[in-house]
Amino acid sequence: PESPQVIITSPSPNSYVKGIMNVEVSFTGSPKRIELWINAEKKQTITSPPSSPITFTEDTRTYTDGEKIVKVIGYYSNTTTSYSIKVTFDNSPPSVSIQEPTEGKVISGTSAEIRVIAADSPGGRLEKVELYIDGIPHSSLTSPTIPPNIFKFFVDTTAYSDGDRTIEVKAKDLAGNEGSSGKRNIKIDNTPPSGFFISPSNGSVVGGTVNVEVNASDNIGVSKVIFFANAANI
Repeated sequence: PESPQVIITSPSPNSYVKGIMNVEVSFTGSPKRIELWINAEKKQTITSPPSSPITFTEDTRTYTDGEKIVKVIGYYSNTTTSYSIKVTFDNSPPSVSIQEPTEGKVISGTSAEIRVIAADSPGGRLEKVELYIDGIPHSSLTSPTIPPNIFKFFVDTTAYSDGDRTIEVKAKDLAGNEGSSGKRNIKIDNTPPSGFFISPSNGSVVGGTVNVEVNASDNIGVSKVIFFANAANI
């Protein structure tokens, strides 16, 4: 006759697990008992399981994050058999921060850069990092632009009307935990300022010290006005 077996069918080997972990065990024959072990510690026992499969339930939040060995041992009349897998307990959300643009900054153009630092532990592996503009998903990345943890997004701001916007970046790790940068206020401005001379008037003759007066305006705000005479900055 074939030797009896116990096999863990869920979770998968090398997977990331959070919260409640259901350990599903299939077996052959008629074991007297099956034990669940986490690392070197016996956690649960099911005596004389009636039929295959059976399920052990463990709360991974009562453990520290990190790699664990999940093992089941089946005790039969004439033999003992075991099966083990390695998984990673992860109940910690990734950390996410927006480096650029800073709060209140004005961005423009067809390729405005959003630079983000996102990291996760244990293992430092992220499923995706996603950019939201005004709460709507814009784009996502599955690997860092600059390893190990710098992610860069590029936004065509001309696709948006000028004005106030919010950006937010969310990161999701392999266990399904999510972290957020929080919302950041920025402005989009692709409209150039307008201006005209008040004094001196066009075509007038001037000499000595001349007072130059202009009217300059912008939908977002004017930061400075530069004067030129014959293409030279004055």
